[in-house]
Amino acid sequence: MKLLIISDVHAGESRESTSHSGIIRQANSIALKELSQLVPLFNQIKPDLVFQMGDLIRETDENNQNRLLFSNSIEVFKQIISPAVHLIGNHELRGLSETDLQNLLPNQSYGLQELEDFQLIWLGVEMKNSKFVFPQDQLNWLGTVIKSNKKILIFSHFSINEQNDVDNFYFDGKPEKFVYANSQEIMNILSDKHVLASFSANAHWAGYKFDVFHHISLPSFSEHIMKSEREDISPGVYVIIEDKNDFLIIKGYSGKFCFLNIELPFEPNILV
Repeated sequence: MKLLIISDVHAGESRESTSHSGIIRQANSIALKELSQLVPLFNQIKPDLVFQMGDLIRETDENNQNRLLFSNSIEVFKQIISPAVHLIGNHELRGLSETDLQNLLPNQSYGLQELEDFQLIWLGVEMKNSKFVFPQDQLNWLGTVIKSNKKILIFSHFSINEQNDVDNFYFDGKPEKFVYANSQEIMNILSDKHVLASFSANAHWAGYKFDVFHHISLPSFSEHIMKSEREDISPGVYVIIEDKNDFLIIKGYSGKFCFLNIELPFEPNILV
């Protein structure tokens, strides 16, 4: 199994950070150009499945512009020969209506796919009372679909587990901005299942925590991590996940160059 994971592309207009005045950290305006340039490399990698983890756009004040940004971004992903699953992020929820998402999102906002010995499950999100939650109908669904004879991987824009937010560029002191408000309800469902790992986006950094199973936050495609006023630097960050010799290998790349390597062992008793 080989997966290509692309998180937080944030295509749109480059603007200074809302949390750090005068600093531009996201190469929004050239994100789609950089993504397009990486398509030939992605097609050489030949992943079995692509996950676009949400926040594909950085919304503007114009609804028509948001729809065009999202549509154009989806078209770039269609140039990748492998099938893709698209998740919804907070910027889609803010910039696109429910009708827009129904019309423009190529797949259902939550679902699953079996691939070899794995069951890959992706989660949706909704805003409720200004909080980001995993919808109740999807909670009910999640409790019924997990198989006991598969290795389970969970994919979501928001983290399903509380994580350390200290020194995060965007969310220091604001864990509610990148963790599901009802994360404990999700964990209650998953805690006695054979889940190997969960992967989340939104925090824009690479992070790790173990709580019942592995929890990994993935770096942003457009986050250049430099204290800079430039908006023409795009690192083109993506992650490849492969299973090899009883390990889940997670590698982060900027263009062709690897900067992150994590090896997660399969627990001997993960399958009954």
